[in-house]
Amino acid sequence: MLLLFVFFTAIQAVLYSMIKTNPTTIRKGILNHLQKLQGQIDALPTYKAQVKEAKVLWQNKKKTNPQKAAFNRVEKELQKIAIGDKHYCNYCEANLGTTIEHIYPRGLFPNKTFVWENFLWTCKQCNGKHKVSQFQIFKNTNSSEIINLVKDYSFVRPSNEDAVFINPRVENPLDYLQLDLENGLFEIKETNPDARAYKRAFYTIETLQLNARKGLVANRQKAYQNYQHLLQQYIDIQKSTSSEALMAIFSLSNNVKKAPWEEQKKLASLELQTIFSNQAHPSVWKEMQRQVASIPSLKKLFQQVPETLDWA
Repeated sequence: MLLLFVFFTAIQAVLYSMIKTNPTTIRKGILNHLQKLQGQIDALPTYKAQVKEAKVLWQNKKKTNPQKAAFNRVEKELQKIAIGDKHYCNYCEANLGTTIEHIYPRGLFPNKTFVWENFLWTCKQCNGKHKVSQFQIFKNTNSSEIINLVKDYSFVRPSNEDAVFINPRVENPLDYLQLDLENGLFEIKETNPDARAYKRAFYTIETLQLNARKGLVANRQKAYQNYQHLLQQYIDIQKSTSSEALMAIFSLSNNVKKAPWEEQKKLASLELQTIFSNQAHPSVWKEMQRQVASIPSLKKLFQQVPETLDWA
């Protein structure tokens, strides 16, 4: 039973997102450190001064050993809400995350430079090549008119924080996007091009080049095939009737091999569930669950193991 508890705990700890990240907390001491730095920015009298101070403080965030230790902890906490145990990028779901991303760019929103909820763990390609400091806001909450913010030297404070870009820390991108599992392309759920939801989906796809990066599209297609293979493997585990049959289906870890046969199937199932949770492109898995009724081959698989429809 202890082995079962260990595996179940491991599964629960795996978090991911381009889907919404799970809530997470950060140590009070580290949060206080961030708030202190943010306070230095917010205390300045002009927007221009705040932008400049934000740049300096961010560049020097690891200047001293205590500061370095604090931000190493921030990075570790962000990795907990990255994708899988390899900490894939929260935007593309494919490349390894390596850097802290400001969802609201600090050069435009200095008031969010050291705000924990504005951080995301991303790869250098998404952060440094695609999103960079691009950002759009809506003119106001009752409008779908867009204002394109440009980082320049005029130092004009944005009129609001009503972002067009979908924020996976607080929103589920799959409320706006849907994935064609066969061709690996994201589509826009909203059909009216003048609607705010349409514009948000379009801008997010275009900003991150989610459909234009051929490698990403191909990897989503491969992920679809891989998830189906893993699902079939899970089905075969449930049908197994002996240790020998189980070992022919699934490579058992030493922990599973040591368990009595009555527990081997349960432990192997939990190990496979952990493998599911650590895959790249979890949005593919979410779409498989969401689209099961409309795809006969998926419906046939899920009908055999309906509990997998609830897997995160």
